[in-house]
Amino acid sequence: MERHNLNYIWFSRVYSDGSLIVLVNYTGFLLDFLQNGFSVCTSFQEEHEKLQSYFYLCDEELSPPIMTLAREKHNLHHGITLLKRDKNYYDLISFAMPETRSNAASYYLSHLRDFKQFSEDLLKKGSDLLKIGEKEKILLPPHMQDNNCSKLCLPEKTLRHPVRGKFGPTYITSQELFYLQLLSQGKSYKDIWDLSFKSIDG
Repeated sequence: MERHNLNYIWFSRVYSDGSLIVLVNYTGFLLDFLQNGFSVCTSFQEEHEKLQSYFYLCDEELSPPIMTLAREKHNLHHGITLLKRDKNYYDLISFAMPETRSNAASYYLSHLRDFKQFSEDLLKKGSDLLKIGEKEKILLPPHMQDNNCSKLCLPEKTLRHPVRGKFGPTYITSQELFYLQLLSQGKSYKDIWDLSFKSIDG
Protein backbone atom coordinates (compact mmCIF):
# COMPACT_ATOMS: atom_id res chain seq x y z
CA MET A 1 0.00 0.00 0.00
CA GLU A 2 3.04 2.28 -0.03
CA ARG A 3 2.15 3.05 -3.64
CA HIS A 4 -0.89 4.95 -2.35
CA ASN A 5 1.10 6.69 0.41
CA LEU A 6 -1.06 5.16 3.15
CA ASN A 7 0.32 5.03 6.68
CA TYR A 8 -2.43 3.23 8.58
CA ILE A 9 -4.51 0.08 8.25
CA TRP A 10 -7.17 -0.96 10.75
CA PHE A 11 -8.90 -4.33 10.57
CA SER A 12 -11.61 -5.32 13.02
CA ARG A 13 -14.09 -8.18 13.06
CA VAL A 14 -17.09 -7.18 15.14
CA TYR A 15 -19.32 -9.93 16.51
CA SER A 16 -23.02 -9.74 17.34
CA ASP A 17 -22.30 -9.89 21.09
CA GLY A 18 -20.23 -6.68 20.93
CA SER A 19 -16.83 -8.37 21.08
CA LEU A 20 -14.22 -7.77 18.40
CA ILE A 21 -10.81 -8.64 17.02
CA VAL A 22 -8.51 -5.77 16.05
CA LEU A 23 -5.38 -5.88 13.88
CA VAL A 24 -3.49 -2.63 13.19
CA ASN A 25 -0.07 -1.67 11.89
CA TYR A 26 0.21 1.08 14.55
CA THR A 27 -1.21 0.70 18.06
CA GLY A 28 -1.08 4.33 19.27
CA PHE A 29 -4.43 5.37 17.81
CA LEU A 30 -6.13 2.14 18.93
CA LEU A 31 -4.97 2.63 22.53
CA ASP A 32 -6.18 6.24 22.60
CA PHE A 33 -9.45 5.16 21.00
CA LEU A 34 -10.05 2.66 23.80
CA GLN A 35 -8.84 4.94 26.61
CA ASN A 36 -11.17 7.72 25.47
CA GLY A 37 -14.12 5.34 25.50
CA PHE A 38 -15.10 6.04 21.89
CA SER A 39 -17.75 3.78 20.41
CA VAL A 40 -17.26 1.79 17.22
CA CYS A 41 -18.80 3.83 14.40
CA THR A 42 -20.06 2.53 11.07
CA SER A 43 -22.11 3.81 8.18
CA PHE A 44 -25.40 2.02 7.61
CA GLN A 45 -28.02 3.60 5.39
CA GLU A 46 -31.22 2.25 3.89
CA GLU A 47 -29.48 1.51 0.59
CA HIS A 48 -26.94 -0.68 2.41
CA GLU A 49 -29.52 -3.07 3.82
CA LYS A 50 -29.33 -5.51 0.90
CA LEU A 51 -25.60 -5.16 0.29
CA GLN A 52 -23.09 -7.62 1.73
CA SER A 53 -20.20 -5.17 1.30
CA TYR A 54 -19.72 -1.47 0.61
CA PHE A 55 -17.25 1.40 1.03
CA TYR A 56 -17.67 4.66 2.93
CA LEU A 57 -15.43 7.63 3.75
CA CYS A 58 -14.31 7.82 7.38
CA ASP A 59 -14.38 11.64 7.38
CA GLU A 60 -18.11 11.62 6.70
CA GLU A 61 -19.14 8.92 9.17
CA LEU A 62 -16.80 9.03 12.18
CA SER A 63 -17.55 11.48 14.98
CA PRO A 64 -15.57 14.78 15.03
CA PRO A 65 -13.73 13.88 18.29
CA ILE A 66 -12.42 10.66 16.72
CA MET A 67 -11.28 12.43 13.55
CA THR A 68 -9.65 15.22 15.58
CA LEU A 69 -7.72 12.67 17.64
CA ALA A 70 -6.66 10.82 14.49
CA ARG A 71 -5.43 13.94 12.71
CA GLU A 72 -3.89 16.03 15.46
CA LYS A 73 -2.22 13.35 17.57
CA HIS A 74 -1.61 10.46 15.21
CA ASN A 75 -1.19 12.08 11.79
CA LEU A 76 -4.00 10.02 10.24
CA HIS A 77 -5.89 12.00 7.61
CA HIS A 78 -8.97 11.16 5.59
CA GLY A 79 -9.62 7.44 5.36
CA ILE A 80 -11.84 4.92 3.64
CA THR A 81 -13.48 1.80 5.07
CA LEU A 82 -14.62 -1.40 3.41
CA LEU A 83 -17.44 -3.00 5.40
CA LYS A 84 -18.10 -6.70 4.74
CA ARG A 85 -21.18 -8.30 6.30
CA ASP A 86 -21.45 -11.94 7.31
CA LYS A 87 -23.39 -14.22 9.62
CA ASN A 88 -23.01 -13.09 13.27
CA TYR A 89 -20.18 -10.64 12.50
CA TYR A 90 -18.95 -7.99 10.10
CA ASP A 91 -15.47 -6.85 9.06
CA LEU A 92 -14.18 -3.27 8.95
CA ILE A 93 -11.01 -2.66 6.94
CA SER A 94 -9.92 0.98 7.02
CA PHE A 95 -7.06 2.82 5.35
CA ALA A 96 -5.72 6.31 6.11
CA MET A 97 -3.22 8.82 4.70
CA PRO A 98 -0.46 10.72 6.54
CA GLU A 99 -1.36 14.03 4.89
CA THR A 100 -4.32 16.15 3.88
CA ARG A 101 -5.48 15.97 0.28
CA SER A 102 -7.99 18.23 -1.42
CA ASN A 103 -9.11 15.36 -3.66
CA ALA A 104 -9.05 12.50 -1.14
CA ALA A 105 -12.55 11.23 -1.98
CA SER A 106 -11.94 11.08 -5.73
CA TYR A 107 -8.54 9.45 -5.15
CA TYR A 108 -10.05 6.69 -3.03
CA LEU A 109 -12.90 6.21 -5.48
CA SER A 110 -10.41 5.80 -8.34
CA HIS A 111 -8.54 3.03 -6.52
CA LEU A 112 -11.33 0.98 -4.95
CA ARG A 113 -10.18 -2.19 -6.67
CA ASP A 114 -6.77 -1.92 -5.01
CA PHE A 115 -8.33 -1.51 -1.56
CA LYS A 116 -10.74 -4.36 -2.15
CA GLN A 117 -7.95 -6.65 -3.39
CA PHE A 118 -5.75 -5.77 -0.42
CA SER A 119 -8.65 -6.52 1.92
CA GLU A 120 -9.24 -9.92 0.33
CA ASP A 121 -5.53 -10.73 0.57
CA LEU A 122 -5.47 -9.65 4.20
CA LEU A 123 -8.34 -12.00 5.08
CA LYS A 124 -6.71 -14.92 3.26
CA LYS A 125 -3.12 -14.45 4.39
CA GLY A 126 -4.11 -13.36 7.89
CA SER A 127 -6.31 -16.36 8.62
CA ASP A 128 -3.89 -17.66 11.28
CA LEU A 129 -3.92 -14.27 13.02
CA LEU A 130 -7.71 -14.29 12.99
CA LYS A 131 -7.78 -17.71 14.63
CA ILE A 132 -5.52 -16.40 17.39
CA GLY A 133 -7.65 -13.28 17.71
CA GLU A 134 -10.83 -15.31 18.13
CA LYS A 135 -9.34 -16.71 21.33
CA GLU A 136 -8.49 -13.23 22.62
CA LYS A 137 -11.51 -11.14 21.64
CA ILE A 138 -11.99 -7.71 23.18
CA LEU A 139 -15.41 -7.39 24.80
CA LEU A 140 -16.37 -3.74 24.68
CA PRO A 141 -18.68 -2.23 27.31
CA PRO A 142 -22.17 -1.42 25.96
CA HIS A 143 -21.51 2.32 25.55
CA MET A 144 -18.57 1.56 23.19
CA GLN A 145 -20.38 -0.96 21.02
CA ASP A 146 -21.62 -0.14 17.54
CA ASN A 147 -25.26 0.94 17.47
CA ASN A 148 -25.56 -0.61 14.01
CA CYS A 149 -24.27 -4.04 15.06
CA SER A 150 -27.61 -5.85 15.08
CA LYS A 151 -28.42 -4.46 11.61
CA LEU A 152 -25.05 -5.31 10.10
CA CYS A 153 -24.79 -8.95 11.18
CA LEU A 154 -26.60 -11.05 8.62
CA PRO A 155 -28.82 -14.00 9.50
CA GLU A 156 -27.87 -17.15 7.59
CA LYS A 157 -31.06 -17.22 5.55
CA THR A 158 -30.30 -13.89 3.88
CA LEU A 159 -26.83 -14.87 2.64
CA ARG A 160 -27.77 -17.42 -0.03
CA HIS A 161 -30.83 -17.98 -2.18
CA PRO A 162 -31.11 -21.42 -3.84
CA VAL A 163 -31.69 -21.51 -7.59
CA ARG A 164 -31.68 -24.28 -10.18
CA GLY A 165 -28.80 -23.73 -12.55
CA LYS A 166 -27.92 -25.30 -15.89
CA PHE A 167 -25.78 -27.92 -14.17
CA GLY A 168 -27.94 -28.48 -11.11
CA PRO A 169 -28.80 -26.71 -7.83
CA THR A 170 -26.75 -23.64 -6.96
CA TYR A 171 -27.33 -20.30 -5.24
CA ILE A 172 -26.97 -16.54 -5.58
CA THR A 173 -26.12 -14.16 -2.76
CA SER A 174 -28.40 -11.45 -1.44
CA GLN A 175 -26.14 -8.81 -2.96
CA GLU A 176 -26.22 -10.52 -6.38
CA LEU A 177 -30.02 -10.78 -6.15
CA PHE A 178 -30.22 -7.07 -5.30
CA TYR A 179 -28.13 -6.18 -8.36
CA LEU A 180 -30.28 -8.41 -10.58
CA GLN A 181 -33.39 -6.63 -9.32
CA LEU A 182 -31.83 -3.28 -10.21
CA LEU A 183 -30.94 -4.55 -13.70
CA SER A 184 -34.52 -5.79 -14.20
CA GLN A 185 -35.71 -2.28 -13.30
CA GLY A 186 -33.67 -0.85 -16.17
CA LYS A 187 -30.73 0.41 -14.11
CA SER A 188 -27.41 0.59 -15.93
CA TYR A 189 -24.17 -0.84 -14.59
CA LYS A 190 -23.06 2.73 -13.89
CA ASP A 191 -26.27 3.38 -11.91
CA ILE A 192 -25.62 0.27 -9.80
CA TRP A 193 -21.98 1.29 -9.25
CA ASP A 194 -23.05 4.76 -8.15
CA LEU A 195 -25.61 3.30 -5.75
CA SER A 196 -23.08 0.87 -4.25
CA PHE A 197 -20.67 3.69 -3.46
CA LYS A 198 -23.15 6.50 -2.80
CA SER A 199 -21.69 7.11 0.63
CA ILE A 200 -18.28 7.85 -0.90
CA ASP A 201 -19.09 10.62 -3.29
CA GLY A 202 -21.82 12.10 -1.08
